[in-house]
Amino acid sequence: KPRGASFVAEVQPLLVGGEEFRPVAIVAAHDDSLYITDWVDKSYELHGRGRIWRVARAQVSSRPRQLSDFNSADDALRCNDERLRNMAARVLATHADGQQALRIAALDAVSDRTQTAAIQALAAVNRLDDELVKQLRSDSSAVRQLVARVAPYSAAYLAEVAGQDTSAEVRAAAVRRIRLDAATLGDASWKVVLKLAASDDPFEQTAARQSLRAAPKSLGGLEIAKLPNARQQVSVLLAQRAAGVEHSPQVFRELLKSTDRDVLFVLIQWIGETRLVELRKDVEALLERPDATSEIAAAAMAALALLDGQRPEEADQTGSHFYMAKLLAAPTSSPLIRARALRGLPSDYESLRGDRFRELLSGSDDRLRLEAIRSLRESPHPDRAALLTKLAGDETEKLQLRAEAAMGLSPSDEPQRALLWKLATDRDDAKASLRREALRTLRGAALDDGMRAKLTEMADEGGEVAAQVAHIVNPQSPDAEISQVRPDKQNVDAWLKLLEGPADPQAGERVFFHAKSVGCYRCHRYDGRGAEVGPDLTMIGRSAERRRIVESILQPAKDIAPLFFSWQIETEDGQPLVGMLVDERVGGDQTYVDANGKRTTFHVGDIAVRRAVRTSIMPDNVVDGLTIQELRDVLAFLTQAATP
Repeated sequence: KPRGASFVAEVQPLLVGGEEFRPVAIVAAHDDSLYITDWVDKSYELHGRGRIWRVARAQVSSRPRQLSDFNSADDALRCNDERLRNMAARVLATHADGQQALRIAALDAVSDRTQTAAIQALAAVNRLDDELVKQLRSDSSAVRQLVARVAPYSAAYLAEVAGQDTSAEVRAAAVRRIRLDAATLGDASWKVVLKLAASDDPFEQTAARQSLRAAPKSLGGLEIAKLPNARQQVSVLLAQRAAGVEHSPQVFRELLKSTDRDVLFVLIQWIGETRLVELRKDVEALLERPDATSEIAAAAMAALALLDGQRPEEADQTGSHFYMAKLLAAPTSSPLIRARALRGLPSDYESLRGDRFRELLSGSDDRLRLEAIRSLRESPHPDRAALLTKLAGDETEKLQLRAEAAMGLSPSDEPQRALLWKLATDRDDAKASLRREALRTLRGAALDDGMRAKLTEMADEGGEVAAQVAHIVNPQSPDAEISQVRPDKQNVDAWLKLLEGPADPQAGERVFFHAKSVGCYRCHRYDGRGAEVGPDLTMIGRSAERRRIVESILQPAKDIAPLFFSWQIETEDGQPLVGMLVDERVGGDQTYVDANGKRTTFHVGDIAVRRAVRTSIMPDNVVDGLTIQELRDVLAFLTQAATP
């Protein structure tokens, strides 16, 4: 269905078959039927078999209609078959009487399909003259788009259409034809192109960029820093680079002050790929900026690798782990650069073995130490437990670092459980954040009668402590412990009301990455950490309203992109699995991830049953594993990016 200057697809099943129905390609035939090729085997090995299916309407004519079936080409021009309409129009365009018939049809406001065929045919033989164009008026955006695309309009009229038409697709068609090299910088044509370059519609943006790229002579005169909109800056930068416009280092330095992510991406890529080595320090300085996201940091690292002589395939588009490890180890790297590099490295990366964690944790920069703790929590390092226990129990350490360390302790280990218990039962209000993490980490721990009694006593405090205790002593029905009745998950308004109140985004980040909570990080990535199974949530605060975020947590299956559909699998030996397909290899191996983030690989030949399940692998009871305050905090964490 139409969306702006383009369309949006809706997934609808056409045919459903058994396990041996493996459609590969589909093509439409002239008689409106469909032909589908079928691999007929769940295995990918070459087998020399296959089927071709023809799908047609009931009672369809066995012979496609021809022009000879009509009394005249003029009659065929008004039929419902697009192929025949266009054929008839081309026939009519070959002689004067036919061209006159096409002129009449072009003004026929009854049928926009007839108008479209007539206008296209007249344009193809250069008979779409000014007199006819002046008379062309239509309520159909399809007709207006075609006229904007093929009519011999002046630059001034194209600028008027691009700036005033009510249809995005018509505006996009008009702006593509504006030739800026023939215009004066700053006139109506330039203004409307730059206006569409700032459009919310990506197809209007693309059309404006096409027009800009076609004006290499004029592009160099644009002062990008003075453009008021970041989208305009991106469009002009892309066009300038494509046209070979050169900038002085000072121009790049001025533009690198931008806070817009897309502007920075374009600049970083330009500098790296064209090896502007004189700007190396300026790219490195991006890593020092507190507002630099993990994506900007990764792009800057990739550019630095290119500037230092690496090949593009080594640096790749996101920055190589090798180069991140190099920055982490370099004595000249600032603590912030080292922290960003550490955040981008897998926790089991080879350079993090040995005494690396001890060295990072013994430093004086808290940002770097914090990232070291977070990496250590997920690391298989043999000293992991000892290092985290020491940090969590050190009264001289900052509470944030102690709380992050406590998240990585294991209640199944006696010394670690003893420390968690000590922290959880400390009623010093100044240590409330540390107490909360200790309580959360104790979920699932084995409790003796004395511990249960103490927890019951603590629950008498009420509030968040009581809610945390309920999740420890009665994880199946924590709300029953505190007599809490939650709204129905369909009642989003009631949940929004319930979730009003003070919230702590820093605490929400700990909930997001806590192994004993609902495990958001096992499927979602945020600012460089987490898994890439579900959508990256780094910028969700800017791309989605609070209501939409709450609704997606309460009802994860309500709106699922096809990329994130689940599959119900059963192997030949009876092993069941419901998960999302995350990797598929030529040899036939398929990897699925379940709701807990666990990956399982099968060979396609071992799969007996595989059917699509239009549900999310994200459980629909996620909120049941969170206290109300935890959910408030997670929302505060996810929406903190809403303000640039």
